[in-house]
Amino acid sequence: MRSFSILLIVALFMSSCQNESSETATNAEIEPQASAENPYPNLKLPESRDDKEFDWQAHRGGRGLLPENTFQAFLLAIREGVTTLEMDLVISKDSQVVVSHEPWISSKICLDYNGKEIPEDKELEMNIFQMNYGMVKACDCGSKGNPDFPEQKKMKSSKPLLKNIFEVSKAYTSQNNKALPYFNLEIKSKPDWVGVYVPDNETFVKLVLEVVNNSGVKEAVNIQSFDAGILKEVKKQDPNMPVSLLVDNANGLESNLASLGFTPEFYSPHYLLCTNEMVTSAHDKGMKVIPWTVNDQETMKQLKDMGVDGIITDYPNKKI
Repeated sequence: MRSFSILLIVALFMSSCQNESSETATNAEIEPQASAENPYPNLKLPESRDDKEFDWQAHRGGRGLLPENTFQAFLLAIREGVTTLEMDLVISKDSQVVVSHEPWISSKICLDYNGKEIPEDKELEMNIFQMNYGMVKACDCGSKGNPDFPEQKKMKSSKPLLKNIFEVSKAYTSQNNKALPYFNLEIKSKPDWVGVYVPDNETFVKLVLEVVNNSGVKEAVNIQSFDAGILKEVKKQDPNMPVSLLVDNANGLESNLASLGFTPEFYSPHYLLCTNEMVTSAHDKGMKVIPWTVNDQETMKQLKDMGVDGIITDYPNKKI
């Protein structure tokens, strides 16, 4: 595995982020031939969504291989040839968009900012919404590993900012003559989290869209959520932003769409909810079907035979 070059780019990029007032990679660190006006001259945007043969999405960057939602995982997933990087977003106290599955520091996979274990009954007190990003960044979420994924390589890792994931992805693909992946961004919100672990829907969506709009790769982004209120707010603030409805219930396609109130561009159910009839019906309504989270190749084949348009997996190296 050419992991050295991947880790080198991460190290160089993260070095450039030490000054929190300037978190964009410099020309000399990433692309020596680049100009100040165009730091990524070889950047290639991904092909049209309609032209994609199949959409392989790396769940949390591919947590089966490397620590979830980290620079290292996302860059390895790009090298493995995925179409899309799937990741989760929360908000810090200082209004930074942080890539994290939970809006707190998980005791299962993280050490606190002093390198100490976090008691499970205390993890909710490690509330990212009440922590400035500098404190969040100091927590190590890679050295412990994840007991659910024994193949995952342990390495010291911190929760990155979304804007820096965009930048390091542009830098790596430009330097290595690869097409930029798509970015499937999950806004992690629940009605009973608002004001405690996350901001209100309007503020949450506004903060995410500000980062996306400043990324230079907005056309490569879609937003997903289990929370219909979030998706409605996305369409209110940006009607052209593609959205995906995540589904973990057995209510059925028609009922879930009725609750949402409009037809999204993507329908993303748990893979056990997929049937031939559901996939056909979704396609008839103009939606692409992207089930989650599929980690064995036999199930991947069965879903592809059903006609799904992509698969979200923890193992980008297992795509077929």
